[in-house]
Amino acid sequence: MKKNIKTVIIIVTVIIIFLFVYFMLSKDDEAVEVTTMKAYYGSVTKSIELSGVIKSADYEEITIPSELKVLKTYVEENSTVEKGQLLAELDSTDLLIELKKSEISLEKLYSDLDELKNSDSQVSILKNKLLKSQEEYNNVKTDLESSYEDLKIISVLYDENAISKLEYDRYVSAAKDLESKLNIAKLDYSDAEANYNDYIESVQIDTINTGRDINTLKLDIENINNKIENNKIYASVNGVVTEFPLNEGRKTSAGSKIIIYDTNSYEFTAKAPQEDAVLIREGQKSMVYLDGMNSVYEGDVINVGKTAEIDQESGSKTPKVEITIKITNSDNFIKSGYEGKANIIIDISENSLLLKNESLKRGADGKMYLFVLKNNTVKKKNVVTGLSDGYLTEVSGISEGEKVILNPPEELIDGDSVKLKN
Repeated sequence: MKKNIKTVIIIVTVIIIFLFVYFMLSKDDEAVEVTTMKAYYGSVTKSIELSGVIKSADYEEITIPSELKVLKTYVEENSTVEKGQLLAELDSTDLLIELKKSEISLEKLYSDLDELKNSDSQVSILKNKLLKSQEEYNNVKTDLESSYEDLKIISVLYDENAISKLEYDRYVSAAKDLESKLNIAKLDYSDAEANYNDYIESVQIDTINTGRDINTLKLDIENINNKIENNKIYASVNGVVTEFPLNEGRKTSAGSKIIIYDTNSYEFTAKAPQEDAVLIREGQKSMVYLDGMNSVYEGDVINVGKTAEIDQESGSKTPKVEITIKITNSDNFIKSGYEGKANIIIDISENSLLLKNESLKRGADGKMYLFVLKNNTVKKKNVVTGLSDGYLTEVSGISEGEKVILNPPEELIDGDSVKLKN
């Protein structure tokens, strides 16, 4: 009997052990499979991506005179040029002929002016005539006055019968002759004075007019020289020639222009929706990626538009603000009109504890939480999040190196056992 009881006990014990092992193994098979990551320190950058286009903030348009023969060209379209570089030369033959004629005319005017300035001899002649006629007039006037005095005396003598009528008439006749001479002397004096004054005035007017003609002609010569110089076409900016309508040996067409885009002033312009525009500030750094190009261009935000407008072409009703980014490392591969994207750096957090975004969940109370794994058991922890780039997020509330569940299942709760995916 005792032997049977002992046997039963052994059998029951084996069954219990078997059931326990089976239960434990079954429990392991039912455990949720998860993947994890370790929290680590690093940097995270928040940026905004915008689509836009390259434009040149500065360009030069050189208007070409029409109907001139192109003597020589030194560049072609898409050439890179420097400020002051000679681009082309146009025919200046007609202008050179016009210049020579104007220079000859200018020499003649200077000669005329010298003659006017050296007219002292003629002035002296006229002045001497004036002085002589004045002296003659004064002398005759004095003689006539003396004659009048003598005639008064003679008249008294004649009245007293002291002299004859013949003698009296002689004095009267002498006085009348002097009166006639005085009138003639007066006319001579007036003529001499008028001639002198007219000549002086004429010299002055001619001198002024000649001086004015000289100044006008000098301006004409300067203008001709400018035209000749303009027929040598130079670049006034560093850049790329985008339009060059000149061909050697052919005449220029009306309205032709050489256009040079300044490669040092390329800008990327884009329109940011309101929710992004409120975060963008002048001076923020940016990385610009142009479609089809491997180069990455650096830039700075230099302007945030003062007004927001709805972009009718996009079909969106969200107000947008124009953003301008100055390219700081442009090269010859950039072209005005190229399209691309810009990542504007809004904020950077250095030496932050980071986790992937899929490890984080938001509770009904609005708080963020995650699950930490320890000894195949999960523990729920509330955390505070900081800066995020859309992939990684800055967190606080856990320690570096702790294993965190990625994409935790909805049914996972605090204290659950889990197993790692192979």
